[in-house]
Amino acid sequence: MDYIPGRTLEQAWPTMTDEQKTTVSEELHGYLMQIRNLKGMYIGGHNHGTASVGKHIPHQGGPFASEKLFNEFLFSEIIDTVPEVPHYYAKNSFRDDHKIVSTQGDLAPRNITVDDDCLVSAILDCEMGGWYPAWWEHFKFYYVVHQVKKWEPYVSTILPPEFSTEFCAMFYLYCLR
Repeated sequence: MDYIPGRTLEQAWPTMTDEQKTTVSEELHGYLMQIRNLKGMYIGGHNHGTASVGKHIPHQGGPFASEKLFNEFLFSEIIDTVPEVPHYYAKNSFRDDHKIVSTQGDLAPRNITVDDDCLVSAILDCEMGGWYPAWWEHFKFYYVVHQVKKWEPYVSTILPPEFSTEFCAMFYLYCLR
C-alpha cells in the first residue's frame, strides 16, 4: 500500500472555492464514467467475490449470475410483519435488465483525496466495489450525500441522478432494517 499525499475531500471541501468544487466534481464524473464503462458478467465483488450490500440488509451473498437473483437476495430477509402491499410495490420496482457495471461502492467524501491544488489524487476504500447493476452506485452515492455540508449542488455533476424508482425501493429496504 502506498501513501498518497493530500486531504480527504471531506476535510478540504469547506475551504475550497466554487471553481475548485466544480473542477473536482467534473474530475470525479470522468473517473466514474471510466469505471462504469467496464462491463461485468455477474453481480458480486471483483474477482468473483461475494456481493457486499451494506449494513442495513444481508451483508454478503453471491456472486449472482443474474440481476433477478440479486434482487431476490435483496428481499430475502424482509421481516414477516411488513405489510404485503408496500412490499409488493418495492419488489416490483426492481427491473432485472440493467447493465452490470464496475462500481466503487462507497463513493463518499471521506474516501476521496485531493492534492494541494484541490485536484483529485485518489479514490480510496474500494472494498464495497464490484460488478453491480447500473443503479447500484447511484443508490450508494446518493444515500451518503448529506454527509458533507454544501455538497448537494455538485453531486448531480459527479453522478447525474437516475434510477429514482430503484433508489426509492432500496431506501424502503434500508428503512426496514
